[in-house]
Amino acid sequence: LNYQIASEFRGKGLASIMLDLAIKKIQKHWKNFDIIAYTMSGNLASNKSLLKSGFKPYGNNKNKKSFIYKAKNMVQ
Repeated sequence: LNYQIASEFRGKGLASIMLDLAIKKIQKHWKNFDIIAYTMSGNLASNKSLLKSGFKPYGNNKNKKSFIYKAKNMVQ
């Protein structure tokens, strides 16, 4: 999933809303999978959105230019 928010709508929490909806949809159809997200280390807005949506830091790639986040599937 790749997304971009138009500049006039940034800072309004839309990325977190989109992530939450995507996570719910994914978890509804694939109940036994974790979700892995990659983001550039300098992309503070994406890092913040992932944390807000329940992702936890999971590591970084070898050159440390991106972070890896993981969300456990929380569907019962």
